[in-house]
Amino acid sequence: LVEGGAQTAAAFLRADMVDRLLLYRAPVLLGGKPGLADLGLTALADAHGRWRLVDARTLGSDRLEVYERARGQESH
Repeated sequence: LVEGGAQTAAAFLRADMVDRLLLYRAPVLLGGKPGLADLGLTALADAHGRWRLVDARTLGSDRLEVYERARGQESH
């Protein structure tokens, strides 16, 4: 479990140390800072095929999506 904000999450993603993503989305955005930091991708194509959606639910007015690392993508 990594909890620490966008910079911390991005550091773990850049280091290829993430096996599962749980993304919670609300219908409103709060705060003034960007919600995502540099993930270390140089091209949009590099993001495709790395994750597969394994669950999606509505939680009240929020949305939870669970992604797992795609097989064969353990290391780059």
